[in-house]
Amino acid sequence: MTRSLSRSRSPDVILLALLMLHLMLGILFATRTPLWQVPDEPAHFNVIRHIAETGRLPVLEMGDYPADYLEEIKSQRFPPTMSIEPIAYEAHQPPLYYVLATPVYLLLRNASLHVLVHGLRVLTLLFSLGALYAGYRALRLALPDHLWLARGATAIAAALPMRLTMSSGINNDALAELLINVMAWMVLATTAADWRPRRALALGGLLGLALLTKMQSYVALAILFTALAYDIITGRLALRRGLGLGALAFSVAGIMVAPWLLRNVVTYGLTDPLALGRHDLVVHGQLTTAEWLAHVGPWVALAAFLRTTFQSFWGQFGWMAAPMDGRIYAALAWFTGLCALGLILRWRRAPRTQRRLFLLSRPLAIMAVWMLVTTMGYLWWNVRFVQHQGRYLFPALTPLSLALAAGWRTVYRRGWALGAVALGVGAVALATISGVRGDVNVTATAIPVLGACGLWVAHWADARWPKVSTLLPGLGLAALSLLALWTVIVPFLSP
Repeated sequence: MTRSLSRSRSPDVILLALLMLHLMLGILFATRTPLWQVPDEPAHFNVIRHIAETGRLPVLEMGDYPADYLEEIKSQRFPPTMSIEPIAYEAHQPPLYYVLATPVYLLLRNASLHVLVHGLRVLTLLFSLGALYAGYRALRLALPDHLWLARGATAIAAALPMRLTMSSGINNDALAELLINVMAWMVLATTAADWRPRRALALGGLLGLALLTKMQSYVALAILFTALAYDIITGRLALRRGLGLGALAFSVAGIMVAPWLLRNVVTYGLTDPLALGRHDLVVHGQLTTAEWLAHVGPWVALAAFLRTTFQSFWGQFGWMAAPMDGRIYAALAWFTGLCALGLILRWRRAPRTQRRLFLLSRPLAIMAVWMLVTTMGYLWWNVRFVQHQGRYLFPALTPLSLALAAGWRTVYRRGWALGAVALGVGAVALATISGVRGDVNVTATAIPVLGACGLWVAHWADARWPKVSTLLPGLGLAALSLLALWTVIVPFLSP
């Protein structure tokens, strides 16, 4: 029997509440974040404006990345007296998001600039809502017996401060995430009996839309390829039929993308269909990884990469110029460590047969490739340029949030005592190190102690209200997002 894309016909009240939470937080971020203080926002806005006012796609030209002017306007926090028109380095991006945003621009172009920008930001937020919903449905199919894990993962994704920042700005990230999550949802819902030409056409069309949205959407291609390969290797799908359906799906995607690629070939040359070569020429002045390594050395560069990636995954605002308080990142590091401990405990305490089934499972194969390809893309980009921005991992936020939720749920339910001991040992170690250095940091020592107390509270609450503690990280991140908005974004990024 064919599985429905939705396993439940009754509305999930908690899911609706999480979507409403994301919408309300997103509207606050969209309306309170100062203009152009979302990474790359003016460059994305200028692509929309060009399409709306000329009816043509823009061409990436030399001078579209005015490095000195960009640094100056950022340092002055984008004052109204400085125009954003010279900032146009996103002109090489695939066109779908900008075409969809054009009607909003045309509808609001006679209004004030604030109204226009806020309207475009809300459009991105709507795409983000769709991405959350699709990600939740994909998780429900991947883990049909773990409803609360899907809810906990969705709560984390819905309230993550940096994701709220990007989902409430003008950019193509949320639409790409939506299409990637829908691809995962569809392939996880596809049983052996569902592999028919109609499904291949639908998946190919979805892949074409994803590739026309953002270059990082090659993740959707990897997800589709993994599903097909798994089903062929495991015998769920005959080799000849699988190859035929795969060829059909990829052909549909290729036909959809071909006009844009041909236009790029005509515009940028036969060897540059993605305009990446033109992009590298235009962004001359952007710090390359080779220059950075030569300047600071490999160990300093690695430490900076890891630290900045971690911080900017959770929240480092503006154009990476407005981080949160260091104590917040310390608390998040302890939380991440607890989640990692929970995943280890979950694995070690599972029966051997269950581990084997898990390792051979179709959902795990899809999730693993999803995270691996996203991470490899992030590393590849950082091999070329210094782009230590954790938001580039958001195409895989659904499986990443699931890992955090699963680790947290295990550690507060079955490993809270071990987690509390680990936090206590960490607190003692920090106190000892700071004492030896003669610089006792009470706050740094108190964070793991408070974390141990919070872990006990979550365990205690779980005994009385089962499973609700799974949502605590998401609720905590919602509070953190509000704190970041009012104590970092608004005061430090306003002109």
